[in-house]
Amino acid sequence: MRSWLRGPADPFASQPCVLPPDATVEQVVAHLNQNVDRLQSWRAHGVGIRVKGIPFPLNGDLAVQKGRRLRLMVNSIGGTEVDLGSNEHLFWFWAKQNKQPHVYYARHEDADLAVRQLNLPFEPQWLMEAFGLSPYDFQQLRLQPGMQPGTVQLVSDHVLNNGWQVRQIVVVDLCRGLVREHTLWDSARNGKIIASARLGEHFIDPQTGVVLPRRIELDWPQAEMSLAMEFGAIQVNPPALPEQLWEMPVLPQTQAVNLGRSARASLDD
Repeated sequence: MRSWLRGPADPFASQPCVLPPDATVEQVVAHLNQNVDRLQSWRAHGVGIRVKGIPFPLNGDLAVQKGRRLRLMVNSIGGTEVDLGSNEHLFWFWAKQNKQPHVYYARHEDADLAVRQLNLPFEPQWLMEAFGLSPYDFQQLRLQPGMQPGTVQLVSDHVLNNGWQVRQIVVVDLCRGLVREHTLWDSARNGKIIASARLGEHFIDPQTGVVLPRRIELDWPQAEMSLAMEFGAIQVNPPALPEQLWEMPVLPQTQAVNLGRSARASLDD
């Protein structure tokens, strides 16, 4: 009973630290990329989800695969509440609670423009990194001390195609050799957070050795949207994922709005 009350055991507690306290940026990145290299895709059914503004718990399905493929569907007793996804060509976002519940989409080359002009709560490439499927480039990163003992920050600055200056910070637990947090900051507007992902309750997949979190908290403060996901069973590198999983939904009586086109029209005005 005492073991049950404490929750699941930490699988890293009995292992020696995988990175030294004075690890270089090259060492940290090399270790993290070992995990990325082993991971091609992962999927979770029956995900426990809580969404800001919805007082009751929800459930959903999440699937991610290298090649910009992502699909998260959030469901309630009344049907689908949120559908966001991405494939090689475009990404989309739909939420029943929106005042105008259109399916918003854009091609990846228009992502920077669409996110800034329309305050879209979805950064496809950033989400792929947060879900563990994008490698790190140590040449674009600098190492800083973390805010918590035993952590460091991998920091990179970027100028997006639309001129938006952003800073990305990845918090790494050195001893366990895993990522605790991804944060995307708006460098030009008083350092406001664009998006954050907090990762916890990591486990080691026995077949592949891949390390993944069982809890992810996503937050888009400027869009006033947040959700927390609790994963039970996770399939790591499942043998096959259906192609239709990566197709943008066509919903009855629902308009599909091209965000890239709308953003460009706004700039022309």
